[in-house]
Amino acid sequence: AYEMMLRRLESSFNSLIGLSGSCFAIRKSVADRMDEGVSSDFALLMEGQRLGLRGVHSDEIIASYFPAKTEEEEFKRKVRTVLHGITACFEYKEFLSFNRCSKFAWQIWSHKVIRWCAPFFLIFLFLGSLSLFSSSVIFKTLFFLQLAFYLVALIGYYLPNFRSIIFVRVPLFFSLSNLAILLAWISYFQGERQHIWNPSERKL
Repeated sequence: AYEMMLRRLESSFNSLIGLSGSCFAIRKSVADRMDEGVSSDFALLMEGQRLGLRGVHSDEIIASYFPAKTEEEEFKRKVRTVLHGITACFEYKEFLSFNRCSKFAWQIWSHKVIRWCAPFFLIFLFLGSLSLFSSSVIFKTLFFLQLAFYLVALIGYYLPNFRSIIFVRVPLFFSLSNLAILLAWISYFQGERQHIWNPSERKL
């Protein structure tokens, strides 16, 4: 529901930033420009921008899909999704320029790039509060709060029975999501590129 609300707001403000790979329609003029070297959904949105078009959301379209067979598969899917986005984003880095397209650039930076930088911010926050641990009660408290948060996430990871508790499920989801983003960045810096989408096996 939250993701759909964001898409409605994006569409009314300017353009969608991401397309649902399993369900979207495009104009033939955009499809003809498709670059086989970049995954289709994000790349096609960028190509549409080059033609002066935008991505729009419709509540009249209904789609559903089954969850991944295992949480491991879901985690791998998140890594591939982010790596796919990073690959496409830097292939079309012209759209990161505010001089070229201020609204669309602002959307990409705020919705994509800054969100993908979250793991680095979290690492900096953790190490920063650790290095300043002895200087202030505030930094001691901040460090212990982070440590407790990640320990709860570990409990949720290694003891699945606790995942039904929201105070365990939320830290676990948050930690795994940001770990997936971090691994995607590592893969990107190591030269791996997500050009072809390999969908996860789904439960039937």
